[in-house]
Amino acid sequence: MGYTREEPVHGNQTSFSGLFLGGDYTYKPTERITLTLSTLRARQESTFGTDAFYVTNSGTFSAQYQILPKVTLTARVGGGINDYSTKQTADGKNDFRHDSFILAGAQADYEIQPWLRVGLEYLRLSRDSNFPSFRFVDDRITARATVQF
Repeated sequence: MGYTREEPVHGNQTSFSGLFLGGDYTYKPTERITLTLSTLRARQESTFGTDAFYVTNSGTFSAQYQILPKVTLTARVGGGINDYSTKQTADGKNDFRHDSFILAGAQADYEIQPWLRVGLEYLRLSRDSNFPSFRFVDDRITARATVQF
């Protein structure tokens, strides 16, 4: 957590002053269940128009359940808002860009050995924006293998 004040190197960029924070809050009600709330407020670099940055505020809640000693199931939901710092022209309009997003997903992980894990995840991300060309829905299925020594 902190406060930042950023002045542009070039005179035509927007300055930023504000709070930033983030972190995870974890609660383990039983040996097999872990609940986690992740939060973030930060300045992010932007590639939209001439905006140097946007401010994002987001949160995600996940619930992890160890169904068997080597099998873990996880579900998560989250969302957030992205606010851009200057007016831009896109899709025939001139306005401050404002996006909101939501996500939901589930995953299963299997520990083959203490040093080898495999997993499968489904994630759906939906973004809404006051500029229609930035609205989308993204569905992803990810398989992974992790080797850890």
